[in-house]
Amino acid sequence: MSRKFIAAVLAFAVAFALDAVEVKTSAKESAAPAPTVRRHTETEYAVAFAYCDAAGFAESQRNVLRMMLDNIERSNPAMRELRPAMERIFDRYLGFEVVKYDYADIFLDEFTVDELKELTRIAKEPVMKKYLAKQQKLMQAGSFIAQKRLAPHQQEIRAEIQAFMQKKAAEAGNARKNNAAPPAAR
Repeated sequence: MSRKFIAAVLAFAVAFALDAVEVKTSAKESAAPAPTVRRHTETEYAVAFAYCDAAGFAESQRNVLRMMLDNIERSNPAMRELRPAMERIFDRYLGFEVVKYDYADIFLDEFTVDELKELTRIAKEPVMKKYLAKQQKLMQAGSFIAQKRLAPHQQEIRAEIQAFMQKKAAEAGNARKNNAAPPAAR
């Protein structure tokens, strides 16, 4: 699969996500990240943070963001100049210290405190440390498998994405027409 195609799909996903965020925010909002609403006790958060620490979650997250930026650069070398700005944006809005309570909420919603304590214990075992250290490499290898398998089907994938986008555009146009019609005509 070509890097340009992957970059286009990634750009579409980012644009879609940013569009969704833009709809939910107002121009009056601050550029600072919104404070996280605390849904659990500080003791529960401490257990979740201990798991994140044992699992190397902060470093793992930094690596994922670094890989994303590397992929963007590979697909479009002109983006290299934007990397420092993108890193600052990611750190500001997605840095572990900014999102740690959000991730802790996910863990605390999915696992009991006792289960998180057990996961923390397991994460400290040598074989699990090795797995966690190699997890990014394994995920990247899985991504390359997906790219290799999808590459022969690029035209089909593009056609399906284009058909989907055309359908959505037509639906949006119809919705605008219906909303613009006088009430008696609806």
